[in-house]
Amino acid sequence: MAARPAAGGTVSGRGSFPDGRSVTVGATANSGYKFFGWTGSVTDTLTPYSFAITQNMNFTANFRPCFATNKANPLPFMALAPPGTNIAGATYGNTRKKADGTAVFHNGIDLAGAVGTPIYAQFGGTVGKVVSEQPNRIDNPDNKNYPTGYSGDMNNAGNRIYVNSTVGGNTVNNGYWHLQADTPIANNPRTGQPWATGDAINAGEVIGYIGITGNANADVPHLHLTTSVNGANSDPATYLNATISTTTTNITTPCD
Repeated sequence: MAARPAAGGTVSGRGSFPDGRSVTVGATANSGYKFFGWTGSVTDTLTPYSFAITQNMNFTANFRPCFATNKANPLPFMALAPPGTNIAGATYGNTRKKADGTAVFHNGIDLAGAVGTPIYAQFGGTVGKVVSEQPNRIDNPDNKNYPTGYSGDMNNAGNRIYVNSTVGGNTVNNGYWHLQADTPIANNPRTGQPWATGDAINAGEVIGYIGITGNANADVPHLHLTTSVNGANSDPATYLNATISTTTTNITTPCD
């Protein structure tokens, strides 16, 4: 019998046992993650889970970033990625300022993470728009340019993927922006190909990787998370299983 852990935790109880033997397996989540079920020969959400051996059994303990009813996180380790010293500027709303002090609207939350950090779908649903062609821009003293000859998507959101979900009776569309160049989109485990528009996706599956495409600053790589509810822009914090402040970059979650 093999009980394997997916990323985010450990398992106990695996080994070789005779047929008919009663076995108990357990799953323990790492900080920032939560166990949400077994797949394979065992399909259940209990831990510890007890059963009798009847055949050669292989199954996996699955973990995803901290979640609760109608709330979930796209990253296991949560922190704001503000522009400079303006911590509030990483949050949703009229939180950014021009040089003259005029407020500027920021339509999402910026969550810190190194380039290549996996991003998890907060909720199950259907993949919406996917943009995966953008290269990193080239820094120069005046501005940021695309490499010579590039003529594809130039939206400041960079490479991105959207997931359409039903959460608490509402239609929720989450957008994950500034994904990395070259391999921004993770593979759909059921097709072996990068996620594509129309694919069914489960909560907790890896959808992409943090990068610095679009107008993301290479000094502050981050995930820009956007949310719309029933077609209207909304504060992504409503659906995060976390407590966010505008005075500290630290974000606390029940799974810390």
